[in-house]
Amino acid sequence: MKASFVKLSPSENTTIIITDPGIKREEYPQIANTAMAYTHLYGEQVGFLTPKQSSEAKGRMEMSGGEFCGNGLLALGAYLAWKEDLEQERFFLEFSGVEKPLSCEVEKVSPLSYRVKGEMPVEGYEITNKEVTVGEEKISGAFVIMKGISHYLFLKSDTQSRNLDYPGLLKSLAKEENNQAYGALGYEVDGEDIQLSPWVYVPGVESLREERSCGSGSLALGLLWAAEREEDIRLTIRQPGGSIAVEIVYDREEKKVTAASIETEVIITCEGKLWF
Repeated sequence: MKASFVKLSPSENTTIIITDPGIKREEYPQIANTAMAYTHLYGEQVGFLTPKQSSEAKGRMEMSGGEFCGNGLLALGAYLAWKEDLEQERFFLEFSGVEKPLSCEVEKVSPLSYRVKGEMPVEGYEITNKEVTVGEEKISGAFVIMKGISHYLFLKSDTQSRNLDYPGLLKSLAKEENNQAYGALGYEVDGEDIQLSPWVYVPGVESLREERSCGSGSLALGLLWAAEREEDIRLTIRQPGGSIAVEIVYDREEKKVTAASIETEVIITCEGKLWF
């Protein structure tokens, strides 16, 4: 069997979008694992175009594990702008793990790249302090629980091991919690320089890998800092594949985040047919 695809790179968090309509949900794991395989398209994550559910949205995408994905949203925005040859526009997108359409702004940088800024979901998120044991090491960090994905954040300087068992950490989190996806994010801060090392686990398709960048993980760090500082946050977070800008709007009277967005450049790299 075969399916049409396009592959995009938001800060090298390579995202494969299966563009054929009518793919059955039970086929998602097989297609996603084939697409992500080294022998095939070697992407970090896979989404599927599905019929939109509201007239206000330009398009809809479901990730292979039903999770929310920040970079996936940006990739979808860039893909639709590319297909319609848009120069600069704002529209709404529907996405897995989120109930309401999210705003997306695109600006053409070149024939095959767009600067994309996407609204991030902030309703109902929770932040808790959490200590996790991995092997013989105990790690203290913050667990940011969002709809569709949860992220565990910790300062890398607080860990003893340089080769931390990220897969073990993620699978431990997945046993204790109930969400569609999990991230483990070690970060470093040196003045205004912030570096993030993201790993992501999607139990639904048994995908566990070190990623080149993570949009929802960048959002999680912004949410954590806004809660700690009780103020608006604007960060540029450096990651192995590039940088992601994060903006958080914090209401001091209500003591909560009221709006958030992430932004990066998305490159369209190739399209074709995937055999599975």
